Amino acid sequence: MQKEALKRGEAFDGQRLALYTDCYTGKPLRGGDRYDYEHIISAEELFMRYRATHTNEQIAEIVNHPDNVSVTLRSINQFKGKYDLQSRVLDNPMKIDEFGIDLNYAKKSLAKAQRAVLNF
Repeated sequence: MQKEALKRGEAFDGQRLALYTDCYTGKPLRGGDRYDYEHIISAEELFMRYRATHTNEQIAEIVNHPDNVSVTLRSINQFKGKYDLQSRVLDNPMKIDEFGIDLNYAKKSLAKAQRAVLNF
């Protein structure tokens, strides 16, 4: 992810700074911003779902599927933590406003992750 983000940043403005799009706000994030890599569907949630039917190694592959890992502001990531995105953030109008969440964009990110990791 980082390597591709560096290429995007350099193509964008010539600077060798990573360029990402926040998976919940839709806003650009640059190297030096306070962002984290984010499991859209948390590792905890996926572990609980698959622990009876998959090995830890298989679960790790599911958790780290490219469509489930993205980038968001550190403040959003820390608030969401190991919890379900829908109930923790998307159903919380105060947090949507506080974090500047683009509800449609965030729901698209969640749907993409769900398609990728909930059918194993």
